[in-house]
Amino acid sequence: MRAKVVYFSRSGRCERVAQVLVREIESRGVDVEHVRLEPVRGTSLVGGALLAALRVPSGLAQIPDLSGVNLLALVGPVWAGSMTPAMRSMMDALHDLDDRPVVNVVCGFHACQGVAARMMKELHARGAGIVASRAIGRLVVNDLDQLGELARELCSAALDSTQL
Repeated sequence: MRAKVVYFSRSGRCERVAQVLVREIESRGVDVEHVRLEPVRGTSLVGGALLAALRVPSGLAQIPDLSGVNLLALVGPVWAGSMTPAMRSMMDALHDLDDRPVVNVVCGFHACQGVAARMMKELHARGAGIVASRAIGRLVVNDLDQLGELARELCSAALDSTQL
């Protein structure tokens, strides 16, 4: 079984969340690759926030290849009340998830449930199977114990209830 953790992180917080997810998935005997999204534009704070507010994708230097991947995990921050332009580009690249389970973590200064709910809806529209999604604030991101528990909960929801 193979998994891919795809994340965008400007400050390092989402990268920390992605690393905790990678460790949890690996602990379940799954081969995991993690990929950092590299936007081609909109990487400045102001430019990125403007693109996010307008819900414009940034374009990516490379779209992660999901062939042969049984589990997809997405981790990204919230900018201007929306997903980042890099994550929007990733979502736009997802066409048919073929009933694949997805773990989705949205990180913000506070838990942005609206963004996580919109992403969950979009993932289901793209053919995702079970979507284990959570919005978390910076206090959770900064607490490794809480992050570990979150990773266990989300991975259990995505993996244990499917026949992979």
